Amino acid sequence: MSEPCTPSAATTGDRPFARSFLARSFAAHFWLWLSIGGGLFLGDVLLDSLRWSPFWPVSGWGLILGVHFLFLRAGKVDDEWVQERSDDLKLRSYDLGHIVDIEDRVRQGDHSTSPIAERTGSK
Repeated sequence: MSEPCTPSAATTGDRPFARSFLARSFAAHFWLWLSIGGGLFLGDVLLDSLRWSPFWPVSGWGLILGVHFLFLRAGKVDDEWVQERSDDLKLRSYDLGHIVDIEDRVRQGDHSTSPIAERTGSK
């Protein structure tokens, strides 16, 4: 029987080729978009047309580039990153004392941290 797939297993070991391809191709994708888009806008200015004709192709391609970036970043999320990020957010919180208080009450099993349905006995 196979083990259930956990989020960390899904992000760390099941598709190394796809992740490495995304990582390798992003820099090329970005520089190609920048150079072709810049060339199109520069050509538009130099030809004195100023009709903004390259705007939509460059914008659409930029949207695709943004999705490429999001897929690349999503492949780097694992349990360690999540823990570091949540610790960072907690430490930067303006109300750290409140968060620590809630954590202490959860550890002590305080009834105020349980759902209302459990506290009142209703369903």
